[in-house]
Amino acid sequence: QGYKKGIDFDTVFNNVTCQMFIKKLTSIKPYKTLKHNIKVGDIFYHSWGYEQTNIDFYQVIAVTAKTVSIKEIKGVVDKYDNSQLRGEIKPLKDSFVDDKTIRKTPYLLDNAWNLNFDYGIGRLWRGETVSFTCYA
Repeated sequence: QGYKKGIDFDTVFNNVTCQMFIKKLTSIKPYKTLKHNIKVGDIFYHSWGYEQTNIDFYQVIAVTAKTVSIKEIKGVVDKYDNSQLRGEIKPLKDSFVDDKTIRKTPYLLDNAWNLNFDYGIGRLWRGETVSFTCYA
C-alpha cells in the first residue's frame, strides 16, 4: 500500500499489547466521592496566629452530603500560666458568639475530616484541652 515504517507510522500494530491495554481500561473503577461522617453537634477548633496562638471553636449546626454549616462558639480557659503567657482552653457547647453561619466543604487529610479556613485548618475537637499562647 505504500506505507513505510518510521515515515508514515512509528510502530506496527500489536494485537497482544492492544488487548492488554483494553483489559487495563476495563479494570479501572469509577471514582466515588467520599462521604464525610461529620454530625450536627460536632465541634471543630482552628488554631492560628503569628506571635501568639489563637484558638477559635466552631460547632456544626447543619450537615448536607457535601457541606457543613458551622457557628463560632465561646471557649473557657481551663489552665493559664501568667509567667509563660500560655494556657489551655476548652469549648462551651451551644454558647454561640453570634448568629453568623459559615458553610464549609470538608476534606479528608490524614484519615481525618478537616475544614479549610483562611489562616489554617479546622480540626475535629476530640474532647481534650487545646493549648494557646498570648503576649501582654
